[in-house]
Amino acid sequence: MTFTEQFWGSFQGILNWSQLDELWQTMQIQSQAWYLYQPYQPLPQTPLTPNELQQILTELNEFLRKNHPYDYCGIVYANSVQLPSLVKVFHPNHLGASCGSSGEKILPQWIFTQLPPERLELPTTTPSKWQRWWPRWS
Repeated sequence: MTFTEQFWGSFQGILNWSQLDELWQTMQIQSQAWYLYQPYQPLPQTPLTPNELQQILTELNEFLRKNHPYDYCGIVYANSVQLPSLVKVFHPNHLGASCGSSGEKILPQWIFTQLPPERLELPTTTPSKWQRWWPRWS
């Protein structure tokens, strides 16, 4: 299966913060490396090191909890909770209708994938502030 096929496949929503903690832990103990693809940044050429993954997940976790101050998560999706190989993380302030019911496809801000990512088609309007998010990880 290609990255694009996997990206548009089935996903399970991470409904609460404890499930998100478990997902982050599962990702970190898997032996296969992870790429971080941010659709509004250049494609990553190399996977993250284990230390980079840990640092990014820590910072992202803090960011999500600060900017999505609810007792539920609901903005992270994994293709498998038990053995994830692709995880979509939506920006808390740009959710739209991530299911596509509005007719506009909202891309996740952060995509963790074990397959080398492929360029996704971007919406015609790109939030300019997104182009500045975490540039050191690009």
